Amino acid sequence: MSPRALPAARQPDGESRLPGAPLLRYTSERATGVLLTPRGRFYLDAGEIACVEAPEVPGLGARLSGHISSARWQEAVRAAGGRDVGAFLLAERLLGRGELELCHLQAVLDAAYCALPRPHERTEFVPDVAHWLGDVRATPAPELLAAVARRRAWLRRLLPWPDPDTTPLLSRAYSPAAAPRDRALLDAADGRRTPYQLAHGLRVSVCAVLLQARSLHTAGLLGPVRSAPRRTAHPASPGLPHPRPPLPAAVHEAADPEISLLLRLRNALEERL
Repeated sequence: MSPRALPAARQPDGESRLPGAPLLRYTSERATGVLLTPRGRFYLDAGEIACVEAPEVPGLGARLSGHISSARWQEAVRAAGGRDVGAFLLAERLLGRGELELCHLQAVLDAAYCALPRPHERTEFVPDVAHWLGDVRATPAPELLAAVARRRAWLRRLLPWPDPDTTPLLSRAYSPAAAPRDRALLDAADGRRTPYQLAHGLRVSVCAVLLQARSLHTAGLLGPVRSAPRRTAHPASPGLPHPRPPLPAAVHEAADPEISLLLRLRNALEERL
């Protein structure tokens, strides 16, 4: 859904030299409002990050698809009148608090990866704007920036080809030994869609898809469209499939580089119930 009309913005900020500097500026002021960047929006509540949106990544509604149907989600958004949708979902027992907070945190982490302004990019801050989801769980800006930095460093170390995040992907071969989530990505990689578009179609984390693409490329199962041969329906030989390189333990658990943080949050929530 679309945010409501925005009031007048503060003077654009074009002087930052570090990623996230404008965000830290407004969080240090304990500001409430929305920081507009070239690729998304950071919603702040008293200096903490209440929500992040980025058009390139699946939103909260898509991430909740395993917990609530799309029709029920849209119905809840309409019934809540576009305000405090999270509280409405909890009050109507459509979701548990733990489910909502986990999916919300995943969406925030993924969107922040894309929406964080780069050095010298212009941003604008619009005060006194609240996100339609309402108060679910705020995240301190330093923690979010540290999580984004870890993801970027992780993916840079696994750089398989130039511009891996914006190049359409194509499956190279069929592998009966591939894990279900890998088969889903291989089936969807048709040579026309980028990792971001694949994440939207599969309703999964963009960072998880970027990590999967690097691993599957190393295994010889996936590649950029400009160099990948036509997909084959079956392996050239019925022998052993390509060995897949080991992934970090966090990815084995839930295909998300920040899963350890999510699991700690889940455990803390369970202790409170």
